[in-house]
Amino acid sequence: MYLESNLEVNILMKSIMLVLMTAGLLAVYFTYSNFQPGISKAPITISSAKEINRDAFENYQYNPLPQKPASLLNVSHGVTLAADQYDHLIIDMGIKDLFEFYLSALGEESLSVILNRIQNVFTSQLPPLAVKEAMALLRNYVDYRIELAEVKNTMKLLQASKGANLNALQEQKNQEAQLRQKFFNHETYLAFFEKEDVMDKFMLTQLQIVNDPELSKQHKQQQVRELELTLPEEAQQIRKKAGQHGELNLAVKEMRNEGANDESIFQYRAQTLGEQAARNLAQLDEKRNKWKSRFEHYVLQHNNILESGLSELDSQLAIDQLIQNSFTAREGIRVRALVNGL
Repeated sequence: MYLESNLEVNILMKSIMLVLMTAGLLAVYFTYSNFQPGISKAPITISSAKEINRDAFENYQYNPLPQKPASLLNVSHGVTLAADQYDHLIIDMGIKDLFEFYLSALGEESLSVILNRIQNVFTSQLPPLAVKEAMALLRNYVDYRIELAEVKNTMKLLQASKGANLNALQEQKNQEAQLRQKFFNHETYLAFFEKEDVMDKFMLTQLQIVNDPELSKQHKQQQVRELELTLPEEAQQIRKKAGQHGELNLAVKEMRNEGANDESIFQYRAQTLGEQAARNLAQLDEKRNKWKSRFEHYVLQHNNILESGLSELDSQLAIDQLIQNSFTAREGIRVRALVNGL
């Protein structure tokens, strides 16, 4: 799949930036969690987050916990942990999925409660030796995510002053790799990050090819095709499917620009993907449009507050109240991240 237009190049750049921004939600949490209901009012900084993580590791006790937050209620993590015949923890992607499942609720409940939830899973599923190893792995993973958030903030300032470019993206990936070497052994790296790194390296190399002014269009196409063949078979199939959906989305966008109505869009999708998929996409369109409308309304009110002449503290309090009144706790984290990136 060769990227033939500047629009497609920009889409891929934004896709990479979205992947690299994941840790930014932690940074937003550290900055704003003192304004979230049910969370300690003390400012949560990078250093204090590490202290919370250290304390959870060193002083764990099995405690009954409050009901899960709204975003996790009636949802199961679906992870079954395992130990080998010598009671050592078996490390696989399921462990990382477990961590991310509970960490996704940052902003809805405190980091200490989230860590306690994960630790309780360890003690309920694993023998003592594996529990000890899982506890250490959790501490390293959270410290890694904290430092990754710090890197993300630094790179964001750099990109704001110099603009996002391939060199900046590559530097961020290099720093990310250094953090992984710092916190994880080779076995954990392979289980947690190898597939992600393969795709990141592919995407960066593809961008380098597409943006090389010395290559002709035909040479770029050839090099991208050869690059795609270096991917694992599973990844090639995923990219092929994603490419088909990307072409469909571009076609739908062109249809909308030409004035096509929802029924025409539905019929086009139904012919391409089937009626059920077309209905699902129509529902997704509706949800996205509602979210876009809510967010645009919030941005308008947010800007009105900033221009109202209130003090910085009163403006921040008014904005926090606006977010609490307009969005769920999890949506509020997303809104803060989006506004932070405007």
